[in-house]
Amino acid sequence: MIKGAFWVIGLSGGALVLAVVVLALGGKLQDTNGQLALGYIDRFIGAIIPLFGAWVGAVIAFYFARDNFDAATENTRALLNQITPIDLEVVTAEETMTKRAQLTVVTAGDDEARLLKTEILPRFIERGLSRVIIVDTAGRGIGVLQDAAVMEFLVNPPPTLGKTQDQLTFKDLHDNDGIRKLLDVSAIYVRPEETLASARRKMEEQSRAAPRTVRDAFVTRTGDRSDPILGYLSDIDIARKGRFAG
Repeated sequence: MIKGAFWVIGLSGGALVLAVVVLALGGKLQDTNGQLALGYIDRFIGAIIPLFGAWVGAVIAFYFARDNFDAATENTRALLNQITPIDLEVVTAEETMTKRAQLTVVTAGDDEARLLKTEILPRFIERGLSRVIIVDTAGRGIGVLQDAAVMEFLVNPPPTLGKTQDQLTFKDLHDNDGIRKLLDVSAIYVRPEETLASARRKMEEQSRAAPRTVRDAFVTRTGDRSDPILGYLSDIDIARKGRFAG
């Protein structure tokens, strides 16, 4: 906006000066009867007035635009000063986690006979969840699978099973050696009072040795996998907390 005002001021001012020069020269012109070229001058006077008005208007608009721009800049700066990044070293896992009672899970033992395609996956997909959380009958966290890993197992089941997609059960998935290896390192375990920064560091450390990026955490009383889970949090939960709060 301000650059545009500069152009209008410059061009209008230049045209105004040019018109004045032409008028000055026109005053010396005479027609064939020895009279001043009044018609010529009249035309330029008619041109000067709108040019002068445009120039004055552009100057006024420029100053108003500059004031508005400065005011908007100050308002934005003030707003940003009120926004503070949340310190992940302060927020705890307990404050952020989804409590066990609110989790959608698969229970090894209880759900082993359930069909993957029509019973297990829909349980998560219908809730818009992309991670399959697996616990045992004692409520301890076994691990977390991405729905993509489950789909991959469905599409390419081990030939030794001799089953179609529609026949595969959760037990078939859970007993698979490759899936078990994924589950063993798929999640970290943290205490309720541990900070989100600590949880994120543990995810990063475990990811270095894991076949896939570790993005999930189980919260237990002692931070050990032998305890029943109190809640669950993901890398997305941590990222959301790490954004800005006003």
